[in-house]
Formats: sequence, structure tokens, C-alpha cells
Amino acid sequence: MVFKAYAIGIDKENMTTTVAVKMVKSNSDSFHTRALLSELKIMMHIGKSLNIVNLLGACTVDMANSNKYFENYS
Repeated sequence: MVFKAYAIGIDKENMTTTVAVKMVKSNSDSFHTRALLSELKIMMHIGKSLNIVNLLGACTVDMANSNKYFENYS
């Protein structure tokens, strides 16, 4: 699942920055969880780029309850 959201304090010129929050559905199986974490690792490895959506951050605190997400911005 991907949601449009707003991050505060990312860009010094603007108060808010539009971001995409990508999550695994709460009823998803471990395959989808591993796929999301694999994508996160790739994005961390690539780093910031002008040609792709960049990784802003990730939250994996509540992984036991399948609440995993990360944020992207362009």
C-alpha cells in the first residue's frame, strides 16, 4: 500500500514536503514483508539520486505486528 503524506522540516524552503509512505498490509504474508525490506535495502544502497524517488526514512519498530513502512520523496 502506498499513501500520500506530508513531512515537516525536510526542506528548509518549504514547511512541508510531499512524501509517499509505502506499507505492507497488516494481513500480508512474510513474502510481502521480505519484498518490502529487500526494496528498502536496495534503496539504502543506491542512496540519493536525481533520477529515482529517494529514501527518506524507514520505521521497522513494530515488525512483529506487521506494521512496516518507509517514506520516499522526490
